[in-house]
Amino acid sequence: MFAAGLRERKQDAVARYLGMVLAAVPLPSDFPRKAEVTYNPHGEQAVVRFELSRPNVVPAVRAVQFVQTKDELRELPRPPKETGELYRLVVSQVALLCLRDVLDADPAIQAVAFNGHVWATNPATGRREYPA
Repeated sequence: MFAAGLRERKQDAVARYLGMVLAAVPLPSDFPRKAEVTYNPHGEQAVVRFELSRPNVVPAVRAVQFVQTKDELRELPRPPKETGELYRLVVSQVALLCLRDVLDADPAIQAVAFNGHVWATNPATGRREYPA
């Protein structure tokens, strides 16, 4: 039934298949894996809504330095600008991996819209939210 739905380009079957593809994207085990996919059979278009890691995926410590005179290790913090740059790289690479895997998995797809979202605390409410 599922395979037949894929061959016939049924909306639910293709969306389910692409969701399975996204669940298998080669990401570290602690990265989020939530993806929602919608599929338009008329234009062979897919819309992906993917949960991204929070900025804390980038380590706050840039390096550890041994201080010989004190016989101790000292952590060197990562500058905020560098943290932001590295986080943008992580988000970009995750988006490209997802797009690559969707397009490789289903050659009939003509277009993919990728929407990445992050769980964050809304400063106005203090609640964790996942933007729509």
